[in-house]
Amino acid sequence: RYINDLLVLKIHMQGTIDGLSVYYYGYYFSGAEGTTQFVTYSTTNLFEYYKTEAELFLNGLVELN
Repeated sequence: RYINDLLVLKIHMQGTIDGLSVYYYGYYFSGAEGTTQFVTYSTTNLFEYYKTEAELFLNGLVELN
């Protein structure tokens, strides 16, 4: 997916940490200077509630020269 002219990999991950179900949602970008991981997370049961805000935040990713 392209975000602000950057090709990023969008990844959703769900898992359990100490018995708590968590949901990770993020963008990953690699360029000449290295790799950036831009990740949000919440408990799985609240992810849909916060998804729009998480996407607004993630979509602010820009590459600085």
